[in-house]
Amino acid sequence: MSGRDDGGFSGEVDWKAACKPERKDGGDAVAGYVFRQDNQGFVLISTLGIMAVLAVLAWSFVFNARVEVKISSWQQQRLEAYYTARSGLQRTAALLAAHKEEEANGPSSPWWSDEAQYHHRRTGGGEYTIRPFPGRETESKTKRPETYGVSDEESLLNINVATPEMLMQFDGINSVLAEEILLYRAKQSNEENEPKQDAETISSPIRDIRELLQIHGMNRDILFGGPHGGSRAESRLGRNITCYSSGKINVNTARPMVLTSLGFSEESLRAIQLFRAEGQNAQSVDSFLNQMRVNRELIQKNIPLLTVKSTHFRMTSSATIRNKVSTLSISARCDLLKEGAIFSLWQIAHDGGRP
Repeated sequence: MSGRDDGGFSGEVDWKAACKPERKDGGDAVAGYVFRQDNQGFVLISTLGIMAVLAVLAWSFVFNARVEVKISSWQQQRLEAYYTARSGLQRTAALLAAHKEEEANGPSSPWWSDEAQYHHRRTGGGEYTIRPFPGRETESKTKRPETYGVSDEESLLNINVATPEMLMQFDGINSVLAEEILLYRAKQSNEENEPKQDAETISSPIRDIRELLQIHGMNRDILFGGPHGGSRAESRLGRNITCYSSGKINVNTARPMVLTSLGFSEESLRAIQLFRAEGQNAQSVDSFLNQMRVNRELIQKNIPLLTVKSTHFRMTSSATIRNKVSTLSISARCDLLKEGAIFSLWQIAHDGGRP
């Protein structure tokens, strides 16, 4: 058909003109021919991408804010637990100081092991519990009854005043090893840390029980017993000695092996056990020895080491805040000296609120 409809399609297309790119200055494009494309799809994808990035950023800001709030809350609770535990220690020190002038003390003293004085004591927004200082490296799986209150260093033998005869009473310590301990002690001694007879506290020359592991012939089994304790663990040296005390031994609290090392017989130990079971405290060393019918000849040279009063105490204050959301324990050593109750050790023993 050769005719042309003016209002319709002419049948011929100028493809070069249709495909030719346009320039704003009206000239021809420098290169090639391209079809015009609609850019609306690209804009939509770009917008969605930007929105996704903004959403991720917003989520990260919210997450970081929540983490900071939780950390701030934990720090606040931990601080409250710390000061609650400290409050427990300060109150216990005040209790000890209130009885400083007593001539004798021990577990039979009303204030010594009164559960009401130490268990679940409320203060501020939390509560604390005072327990005796944990045993030395005891790993025994045997469960013992929960006890509350304080433990005293005068129930133990001070390694800085022990004699070879005393040391040889403990399992695993023979005469050679006992002499090695004294040689090590002499080697560590000098004029500055030499124990003084009138000192209220004897804490040198050996300052840490674990120092004994450096002695030739000594090992952990001999010092503390096997890894799981055992029936003979309580007769091991490391479980019955201290390196920080008055140097004396309180007959009201002394452990059986400590009394054995001083020369007390099995018969005397049984009498002492019955005496303590009746809830009694000895009021003087002389009356105690007479009442227990102790053979003074066996312990004559060790009588000066005996006392009926403890002056160095260890304790652990465990604090809980807001239904045990945060827990923290502080171990401390408190000494009853002429100046009053003084803390000589202070350390965080357990931090259960750490995230």
